Amino acid sequence: MLSAVVPGLGQAYNRRRRLALGLFIPFALVAAAAALAVWAIPGARLIATAIVPRNLDLLLNLNLTILAWRLVALSQAFFDDRFELRPGRLGLGGLALAETRAFLLALSLFLALGYLVYTLRVRLERRTRP
Repeated sequence: MLSAVVPGLGQAYNRRRRLALGLFIPFALVAAAAALAVWAIPGARLIATAIVPRNLDLLLNLNLTILAWRLVALSQAFFDDRFELRPGRLGLGGLALAETRAFLLALSLFLALGYLVYTLRVRLERRTRP
């Protein structure tokens, strides 16, 4: 579950240092770029730039990519072939249920965000039409 928080932590826990770095470095670069943007750009300007419909689509796709990256890291850490699968059917079923619930929660949040982006775009386009 560590990789669900930060990709690469589960691999580091499993003592897979190279794989941990390979999964962590892209995530860290995106997080550092976001932190730099928050630090360097005044808040109102940052929000105004973010709510442009084209940028909202970009942010939504970036968010989906990070979600997929986390799921890959989580799955790899859990099914690491260096260790035998400890949980039986019940444990795997519980993992599947937990991952499914987490995925459905994230998917519902992304769909809600997508709906908000779409309605915001439609409203902005209506206001900017001559």
